[in-house]
Amino acid sequence: MNKRQEIILEDNKSNNKKPIFKFKNDYFRLLAEFGVFSLLFIYIEIVASVRLGYSIEYKYLLMFALTLSFLFLTINLIKNWKVRFTIYTVLSSGIFALSIVNIIYLTFKHDGVSTSMVTELQMAFEFLSSGSSQSYMPSTVFGTFGFIMLIIGFIALLILMFLICFRNNRQKTMLYPRLIITSVTMYFIALPIYTNLYAPYGRMSYEKFFSAQTIGQLNYFIQDFNCLINRELIEKNKVAYTAPEVKNISKTSDYTGILKGKNVIQIMLEEEDYFFFNEKYTPNFYRLMTQGTNFTNFYSAFSYLSTYDAEFKTLTSAMGYTCNNYYLAYSNNTYSNSIANVLNNYGYKTIGMHNFRGEYFRRNKIWKNMGFSELYYIDSMPAYKELYPEHTDWFNAFPDIDFPPDSVMFDTMRNYYAPTNLSEPFYSYILTVGSHQEYTHHRPLYQKYYDILAKDPKYDNYSEAYLTDMATIMDTDVGIGYMLDHLEENNMLDDTLIVIYTDHHSYNNEEDFAGYRDYLNTPYDIFKVPCIIYNKNLPSGNNNLLTSLYDIVPTIFDLLGVKYDTDIYYGQSMFDSARDDRPIIFGAYKWMNSKMYARNFGYTLTDTTYPMPVELYKETSNFVWKTIQKYNYFIYSDYFK
Repeated sequence: MNKRQEIILEDNKSNNKKPIFKFKNDYFRLLAEFGVFSLLFIYIEIVASVRLGYSIEYKYLLMFALTLSFLFLTINLIKNWKVRFTIYTVLSSGIFALSIVNIIYLTFKHDGVSTSMVTELQMAFEFLSSGSSQSYMPSTVFGTFGFIMLIIGFIALLILMFLICFRNNRQKTMLYPRLIITSVTMYFIALPIYTNLYAPYGRMSYEKFFSAQTIGQLNYFIQDFNCLINRELIEKNKVAYTAPEVKNISKTSDYTGILKGKNVIQIMLEEEDYFFFNEKYTPNFYRLMTQGTNFTNFYSAFSYLSTYDAEFKTLTSAMGYTCNNYYLAYSNNTYSNSIANVLNNYGYKTIGMHNFRGEYFRRNKIWKNMGFSELYYIDSMPAYKELYPEHTDWFNAFPDIDFPPDSVMFDTMRNYYAPTNLSEPFYSYILTVGSHQEYTHHRPLYQKYYDILAKDPKYDNYSEAYLTDMATIMDTDVGIGYMLDHLEENNMLDDTLIVIYTDHHSYNNEEDFAGYRDYLNTPYDIFKVPCIIYNKNLPSGNNNLLTSLYDIVPTIFDLLGVKYDTDIYYGQSMFDSARDDRPIIFGAYKWMNSKMYARNFGYTLTDTTYPMPVELYKETSNFVWKTIQKYNYFIYSDYFK
């Protein structure tokens, strides 16, 4: 028997095997497959819309139908049922899994996941293996039984798809060429319609929270993937910014150069809310708030993945609304615009310190490229190993030992972040970690603070989350006390500028902390966080100027007398009484200035007397988008290399 005869015999055997579902012709089979294919994704959309509470507009429905049709027709160019079913399974399972993760992120972080997170798989596995991930479990969002039922429902639809596809290879009819014609027609006719419908949402890759609830999970992930593979490639190779021939140098304020040559300690606190600070339990924060300048309208402006984004804004006064984690994707960039690199040129000793692992978010790489001459992470802080020798990996030890207490770092590392033997001034950037969520479990490491709060009847009915957060902040406050004692004992306090602020609010515990801020009536206040700037030569008391993370670097530059290019740094000095009413940019569709708070294609006036709100909204929205494009270009192109 020759090879051709073997193939014919095999084909005959295959034809003798009967499929489970019989269809009159390929058109009926095609409709049946399309029906179940659609049900898989409709199921995904229903789960997301019910859990997140969004409704589907007619425009979105048409976009959804076009997307499904195009995907289905493309897959059906494949005749073999096994290959088709495999693609159906992989595609729908991937979107289903991403959608579940997306719902969790949107629930807790008010931000969506991105397909670019494949670059963060190692970090994700580390996070999932630690106790700190328990808030992000599907069972927390859906309930254990609910999540199991979701999985069962999805598997049932996959089984139905398998039964319909089983042994239903395409026959030799005119269907195959017609599918090709239909697919081509979809591309040249339906795709322009889709693009036109999608036009208003073109910036949504930078607005994941709004995007995932407006155009749905399927379209969201397709657009996000398109952004990852196309937008960065396109924007990286186009000139989105041309520096002006004459630089726009920063203007002078009443406090320009008042602290020239002084030391600087810049501290970014891990998710500490302003309503935790009080004279009795956080006396050192309270001291700096009353003796220094307390900015009562300071906003975090954080975005996707929170801490590193806030960190970037307060080290560069820049932004990055890219499709991926730019700390991971662009850690090898040159950041000559960072505050550490600039102050190096002014003769400063620049020091970076974080009581966590340096490789997390690749800080060990990006901080070096930002110009820090000395870097200290938890593995170079011997006090932690001496106190807790059984825990060498703090991240994976959580929650058995908890995150490293900040008080230990401020106490034992005082001669490193505030050295006393230097002939030149120093700049120290300190990032804390002790007050990082999770707050829903008791932390034995902070028992002495729980005991103090337990003696106060005021806290009898407070939630466990509030008490835990409060305990961690009390420990950080003790650390600030160690720092202040060290500076005073060495006669350095008057010669040091202290800048303390928070990266973002406690987003995982918004319900627990809802009663302490009025963000239901003023939604933008959810982003309000503490910011204190202290030196004896600066004014004391509250300052209600509208400020944000973007303003930290320009403020330090202003006080030190460092002139800077305002085209590169987005923020403005917080001591400049004549500063522009520049919007605080939270995202492509989310920003605020003194007149309005904009989000989701609309706005809320904060100044109800403003006469032309529509014109201001359009003008500012356009400015925000152009600004985001410019700063994205800085990152994509490694502009400062």
